[in-house]
Amino acid sequence: MLKKVFAIIFVFLFSTILWAEDKKDGTASFYFNTPRGYIEFTDISDQSKYGINFTDSKALLDLKPGNYKFQFFSPSYFPVERVISISREYQSYNIDFSKKSGDFFISVRKSGKNQIYFHNEPPNTPHILNDISILFYKEGELVKTVDSDSLLQKINLNFGQYDIVIKELDKTLFRVQRFPVNERYGEYLNFFVQPIEVPVEGVLRINDMYLGGADIIFTDVKNNSYTLTSDFSGKFSGNIPSKKYKLSVKKFGYFLKKENQLIYDFTDEDKKFTLNLELEEAPSFIEARIIDDKNLPVANAEVVIKSSDAEKKSFTDSFGRFRGTANPGLVMIKVNKDGFFSQGLVRRVEKFSTISNLEIQLKRKLYKISGILSDGVKPIKSQKIDLINLKGKRIASTLSGENGYFEFLDIPATATFKVSVNISDFKPYESSEMTLKEAISNFNIIMNRGSRQVILEITDASDTPVKNSLFDLDGKNITSDSNGIISYNTSSHEINITYKSQKKKISLEKEKVVYQISIN
Repeated sequence: MLKKVFAIIFVFLFSTILWAEDKKDGTASFYFNTPRGYIEFTDISDQSKYGINFTDSKALLDLKPGNYKFQFFSPSYFPVERVISISREYQSYNIDFSKKSGDFFISVRKSGKNQIYFHNEPPNTPHILNDISILFYKEGELVKTVDSDSLLQKINLNFGQYDIVIKELDKTLFRVQRFPVNERYGEYLNFFVQPIEVPVEGVLRINDMYLGGADIIFTDVKNNSYTLTSDFSGKFSGNIPSKKYKLSVKKFGYFLKKENQLIYDFTDEDKKFTLNLELEEAPSFIEARIIDDKNLPVANAEVVIKSSDAEKKSFTDSFGRFRGTANPGLVMIKVNKDGFFSQGLVRRVEKFSTISNLEIQLKRKLYKISGILSDGVKPIKSQKIDLINLKGKRIASTLSGENGYFEFLDIPATATFKVSVNISDFKPYESSEMTLKEAISNFNIIMNRGSRQVILEITDASDTPVKNSLFDLDGKNITSDSNGIISYNTSSHEINITYKSQKKKISLEKEKVVYQISIN
């Protein structure tokens, strides 16, 4: 009986130990070649699915023994899928991700043949081609286009195989099929391109001479330039990319004639181009500043430059400056400006030279105007005479002298003005617009007296108003009112009044308006 009890206890303890061992989890450590990502795993026995993030390039999982399907994810990398059997023993796994894409530096260089290479170092020679386009196709679909317009261009490409087409403008230079791009290659993708070029030759002449040592510059629409140089006989030749160009010539003292400054079309690849280019000498230059007698700049002055048989005109700017061209030899410079006396000088001009820092001073034309101020009979002394502009603003004043004489000096010939006089008891005077072309010495001004109202109170010897009576005032018949009052307008300084053949003379005072007259 005792043996049977011990047997039952032993079986129970052994079963408990086995059950505990069945319950014990296994530990799995994962190490990655990326810093962060996500783990998704499925228990194959019951299809239970779990997920966990990983950081610092590692993850530690405690799982019950069994078979699991793992999927590992990380940004910018392809997913990794593994089936792993988890046991109770410690297990360690290295998971390596593969990148989806990579960054590459594109360079395009001129070469005798078309090639593509990956390199680990940047190119030694600079980018020297323009208007090159690189087209990347994947499975027949255009996925990326690169226009070559800088030394190195950084692009991102998904790994895989590409068909690559190289074009210059709209012309295909070459194609590469199924070109592999993956992380095992260097980061510099170098294209060696044989551009489409055409032969060009020609000659440079000035009159009947050939000109050597000159640079003929071909400039395209994107401002890219190509240069050929003439030899001692003026000839030049070479190959340039097949494009349209504007031509210029670089040679000190010479420039391309205007009729040769055209747009030339060199896009016909089967043609040899011959150019006969005519040059002319660059002129010499004269720079000067025109000032007046107060050292102020004279704007818009006409400057005439005469050299040999040529005559050229220019005008000064707001600072009195001008710049003109002249042929070598003796040159006459003449400056004209309204209101100033013309001024000229002569200089010798050397070939391909510049005369600068000249200063030419012009003297103003100044005139005077003078005359007599009077009332038509007597001079008017000590009265102010004004010159006013067309807006009525006073620009100068003077006083008439003892004999009525007045004078204005130094009136500019360019000034437009009026003469104005305002004196009490006289009508205001204002002349018409004037611009002097010479002095005026007899500008006499006659002032007309103004009319004023005078009130006369007429009484007899006993101070009784003489009412409703007829009077003769300076030859005019006027009747007094019921109060013996007469209102009379006159411009004279005195009145002659006659009543029943009785005549009286009344001197009118300046301030007084009402006058009392006694009639016998």
